[in-house]
Amino acid sequence: MNRLGRLSRRGWTALAAVAAMASLVAVPPALAHALPAGLGAVLKGAAQLVFSPADLLLVCGLCALAVQNGAEPGSRLRLVLPTAWLMGGAVGLGLPAKLATSWSSTVAFTLVGLLVALAVPLGQRLTTALAGVGGLVCGLAHGSALALHSGAPPALAGGAIAVALITTTLTLALRPPHPGWMRVGLRVVGSWIAASGLLSLGWLLKGPS
Repeated sequence: MNRLGRLSRRGWTALAAVAAMASLVAVPPALAHALPAGLGAVLKGAAQLVFSPADLLLVCGLCALAVQNGAEPGSRLRLVLPTAWLMGGAVGLGLPAKLATSWSSTVAFTLVGLLVALAVPLGQRLTTALAGVGGLVCGLAHGSALALHSGAPPALAGGAIAVALITTTLTLALRPPHPGWMRVGLRVVGSWIAASGLLSLGWLLKGPS
């Protein structure tokens, strides 16, 4: 009975995590960079991730990809992604102008979404490498956007903390082994991420009306 209870609690936790990931994936692009006023530098940096759909989709996609490939990639992701984000951001703070990353970030989360939707087995090293590259690129973009603003280092730290919290929460709640419904749920989330990316690419190709 205790074992069944533990499995039941874990199942509910995983279901809540899948639902939370789906909710994060559904953040409308219209909210991008519409940050609430009155936040401190650290909180503003953390909130910027939530209000930046491309980066949020990439983080969620990398979490799903990691747990699809086993427990060890999920453990590595919790360390690699926030660290790479912070390192990339530190470099970005030294750049003279904001980087234009709309295309690269959209292509990145679209590809990650496709990998999750197709449940492509990548293994530990490749999954970790993708997380490192994704964290460096997104951190670099955030750092360059913050470079000319006051309170940039605390804001960057806030963003890295938000990445660490989301990554830790999702990878622990969704850690393997996965029952059938969870495998399907992860692939559905991946398909949503990929579809969002394809739609965003269409908007970028169309350009301003």
